[in-house]
Amino acid sequence: MVACFVALGVFSVLGLFSLKYRRLAWEAFDCVFRRLTFRPCVSRLDERIKAKIVAKILPKSPGIARFVSRNFELLSWIFVIISAISLFFILQGFWNFYLFGNCNGPAGGFCIYEGVADSIACANNTTVGN
Repeated sequence: MVACFVALGVFSVLGLFSLKYRRLAWEAFDCVFRRLTFRPCVSRLDERIKAKIVAKILPKSPGIARFVSRNFELLSWIFVIISAISLFFILQGFWNFYLFGNCNGPAGGFCIYEGVADSIACANNTTVGN
């Protein structure tokens, strides 16, 4: 189920550039819609995604492939939660940089975005000066 939600986001973006992914995005949308209305997914997109992932792992480590196959739903939820938490902290860093000029808010400290802001400011100053 979670694989359909993730696939919808990924294939929707990729579908902008390729017809192959548009078809997969529609399948993912159908799967998500059916799951939200408490019906089974008929496209079996989640099973195909699981099969491809397990098939890539299998030659390297059959034990890990077996673990992934048995716990695919749980692993999918873990990756979705980790991605959501990461997105939250990235957006929080941008928000703090916008308001306070650093990533940490009023506390200050190191910010990875400072180099980007300095290069943008430097580029703007050179264009304005010419």
